[in-house]
Amino acid sequence: MAGAGDLIQLVMGMLLSSVTGCVLAAYHRDWEISLEAGMKYFLVGALVLVGLFFKLGALPAHTWVLDLAEGAPVPSAAFLTVVPKIVGAVALYRFVKLVPEDIAPVRLLVAIVAAATMTLGNLCALLQDDVRRLMGW
Repeated sequence: MAGAGDLIQLVMGMLLSSVTGCVLAAYHRDWEISLEAGMKYFLVGALVLVGLFFKLGALPAHTWVLDLAEGAPVPSAAFLTVVPKIVGAVALYRFVKLVPEDIAPVRLLVAIVAAATMTLGNLCALLQDDVRRLMGW
């Protein structure tokens, strides 16, 4: 995703990374919370801009990260709450560079989503008593 030269490569990279992350999130097949986390990770991560926001843990899809952190095994949760955010940030940068500013105000949208995510995430994290869900916020 980080090396995408056009939007088709970016979408294909997102879909491929969502499939592998889904397997890691739903590793405990007998635990219902783990299966739910895997399905949510795949379904939300497959849409382009919402998928990037999900991988970053941004506002429109931030609550799914909590379920992923709680439902996935501890090593998978640690991996899936850090690495996709790094890749997602680079991919979002590439996406903003690929979309012309006169067609869509993507930079303004990213700024608004970033401010709202930081505000809401910090306020909601104050109310958490579960450590894994706190890390998701």
